[in-house]
Amino acid sequence: MTSSTSSRLVLALLANVAIASSACGDSFEEAQAEQPASGVQAPSGTSGGEPAKGPPVGGAAAQSDLTDALGVFVAPSGQDDADGTHVHPLATIRAGIEHARAAGKRVFVCAGTYREALVIADSISVIGGLDCTATEWRTGAGLSRVEAPSSPAIRATDLTSATRLEGLDIHAPDAAAPSGSSIGLLAYRASSLVVARTKIVAGHGKKGDDGADGVQLVQSARANGESAIVAGECSAFSACAKTELYKPPVTAGGTNTCQGAANFTGQAGGFGGSGGKWEVVMNGNLVFQVYEQNFSLGPGAGETNRTSAAGADGTPGANAAALGTFSKDGYLAAAGAEGSNGAAGSGGAGGSGMKPDGLGNYVGAIWHGHNAAGGGAGGCPGLGGTGGKGGGASVAAVLIESGITFDGSELAGGSGGDAGLGAFGSVATPGGQAGANPTGFGSLGAQPGGRGGAAGAGGNGSAGPSAAIVHAGAAPKLVGTNALSHGAGGEAVDARSRTDALGITKTIAATPAGAANDILAL
Repeated sequence: MTSSTSSRLVLALLANVAIASSACGDSFEEAQAEQPASGVQAPSGTSGGEPAKGPPVGGAAAQSDLTDALGVFVAPSGQDDADGTHVHPLATIRAGIEHARAAGKRVFVCAGTYREALVIADSISVIGGLDCTATEWRTGAGLSRVEAPSSPAIRATDLTSATRLEGLDIHAPDAAAPSGSSIGLLAYRASSLVVARTKIVAGHGKKGDDGADGVQLVQSARANGESAIVAGECSAFSACAKTELYKPPVTAGGTNTCQGAANFTGQAGGFGGSGGKWEVVMNGNLVFQVYEQNFSLGPGAGETNRTSAAGADGTPGANAAALGTFSKDGYLAAAGAEGSNGAAGSGGAGGSGMKPDGLGNYVGAIWHGHNAAGGGAGGCPGLGGTGGKGGGASVAAVLIESGITFDGSELAGGSGGDAGLGAFGSVATPGGQAGANPTGFGSLGAQPGGRGGAAGAGGNGSAGPSAAIVHAGAAPKLVGTNALSHGAGGEAVDARSRTDALGITKTIAATPAGAANDILAL
């Protein structure tokens, strides 16, 4: 190759480089200006469809980090349709996180108040408390207040890269729904998260609902057995000869279809026995009083296959476990168990019939005896009480498989919610009364029905816990001076007893106060 040829090749290469540089519009100096002040290359976009990773964060943000190349800016005066530069900041931290995820940057937040709940993204650090009163934003000792409208105030899930929260003042609201909890930070598999110079305050947990009595069943109007029926008597042969007098009908036992809920029926009472049919006949010179054996059940034979026993009582429900369940979804308060229903009572036996009184020796005369009273129907059962619901938790930070680092931060739990009380259940009814007997006919006695079984009482729910930190799995790492505090757990519940109209006493056992710890390890 000649020297002239070599010279032309070099010039051509230089020309191509110049053309390429001009087309890109970036000089070497301009490219250098885009580099982070910390010397770390700022990611610019996504790779393979995944959000770009933010720059590594090893400590507090420096003044030199507050550049558009490294961060997305958020201020109370911003607009969420802005570009997120320090000149045109966004209005919400949530929007800042979304912009930062796409560009692989941090989120820089002015001091002020932000009413939102946050979801932290992997590697996207949120640095709050910046002084934005001047044209140049500056780091400072202030805090950016986050007033979340819902719990948890901040959620962090599957953080595998270095991620930092700094300079925030986070407040979770008081729980509004029964058994609701207030949680400041809920972290799941987020051990790479560092929470520095940040305050997290939980609101108060909510009381659980009390249990409810079962439906009060009402005794049927036909629960009592029919009364005994006295037969007519002959007073003279002339009025009775060969005349079949009044035959009393069968006396029915009581029936009890308990009203108020379906499928609750007391056993029917037994029917009363017949007094039988009697006739005076002549056999030679002797007069006999003959009982007709094939008539009904005859004297003394009421329906006796009844036990007249009380129905079985229901089983009480147990009180809830002292602590509910913490998980990646928050806190599930423990409820007391439901009491079971009692059983209906058994019906009473029917009474015994009697032959007629004062049978005269009137040949050919016919008498019918006295029909006995019917038994009472079985009583209605009490229906079980439901259990009380557990009180909600109040925890500043719930860490599930998340050994988070807290550095110079303050975490405070509020008050746990009180337990809901178990209910005693509805009251059983007595059995139906036996039919009445006429004066002087005690042998006709029938039995009343047995009472219904008492309801099982429901158990109390658990009292809600209060803690600064609750963790399952790795313990948190506490660096520097951290202030941890808890409020009161839900109140303890004393044992309670109730004696109902049938004289049945039921007791629901006491439950302890909710746990109250700075750090509660599960």
